[in-house]
Amino acid sequence: MLDCFYYFCKSMRRFPHKAPAIFVSQFKYGYRMLLKMRYILVALFTLLTTSCMSEYANDYKGGFIHLTTPTDGVVEAESQSVDIPERVSSFSKMFIAKNTLMMFNDNGKSFYDAYTLPNLRFIDNLGKRKDLDGFHIAPYPSSIHVTGDRFEILDNGYIDSIDIHYSELEVLGRTRIKGPTRELACFTILDTTLFAITPDPGLFSQKSSDPLDDCEIMIVNRYNGSVTKTGEFPPVMRQNGIETGIKVMTPNTSLCRFAVFYSLQKQLKLIDFNGEVLKSIAIDVPPYLNYETMSASNNWGNYVYYTDCTSSDKHIYALCRNESRKNYNTGKGAEKSEIHVFDWDGNFLKIIKLDEPISCFTVSESYGKIYCLSAKSPDKISVYSL
Repeated sequence: MLDCFYYFCKSMRRFPHKAPAIFVSQFKYGYRMLLKMRYILVALFTLLTTSCMSEYANDYKGGFIHLTTPTDGVVEAESQSVDIPERVSSFSKMFIAKNTLMMFNDNGKSFYDAYTLPNLRFIDNLGKRKDLDGFHIAPYPSSIHVTGDRFEILDNGYIDSIDIHYSELEVLGRTRIKGPTRELACFTILDTTLFAITPDPGLFSQKSSDPLDDCEIMIVNRYNGSVTKTGEFPPVMRQNGIETGIKVMTPNTSLCRFAVFYSLQKQLKLIDFNGEVLKSIAIDVPPYLNYETMSASNNWGNYVYYTDCTSSDKHIYALCRNESRKNYNTGKGAEKSEIHVFDWDGNFLKIIKLDEPISCFTVSESYGKIYCLSAKSPDKISVYSL
């Protein structure tokens, strides 16, 4: 267009008597150029639209922030092992309450061990196997919620508040909660009012239409049963219906948000207690898979990633197994597990490479330690420095 204007001005100086004809000629030329540019822009828009549609071949449009490198790098950690007095088949959860390391293993009678911190002295009278009148944590070990000197836990549709003494565990109260507590893949207490659940994958394979097939997570008020649905996942997962609910969660009551880690996708979501997804984060550290890279045609879900997590007011810690599903299911284990460290804004801070595969863990920031149970030697507690 600028060329047309330049040519018009030059022609006016040379042939002033032909000004009208020159103006009409240049106007027509400019109009034809605009039409060509329109066709080019339409073609570019179509190309970009096709590209974006191919990127979401599985119909997932949630969008991820992709992280590849932790800001504080990768740390190789070596463990110190402490023998435990009683070998228990498989611990399902470790946590710290009242400066005591607790390890639960639910095989129907709530077997548990307890150790003082930081010296890991076995508490004989508290740590022995004991049946608390049918109290158990199956199948939701992540439901344990530590509050000061006691902890809360789901037990058959009730929230039990349990105080810790060095002579016993005292059940302070039992509150019947409203809302769904059965046929779930995960149950996590968020605070004194709310809990978060994920549906049992079997509900999807049965093509259930209500209430769990249009969201990843439900936030439930324990007193009135009100439900807030949140989270999007690919429709192909709903159709297959086998891995939708496999995830672990940890809350931050101060910030009123919780972190959601996925077992078969290397991804993290931060969600507030009102159900808003604050961030969706893909951890693109091999091997990895996330909702954006999976589709109905590829062989997704061959690896097991995040299987346990815990948090403090400032940090989130997630156990990443990086194991093939075959090894994980048969108990062969990988050479090493990893602890991935994030802050509550979703920044990827550090990878701590452990020297063995572990099945569960917890963290004491005050002592600067990670306490783990080895997947290969369940008769030892492994201790790492943060």
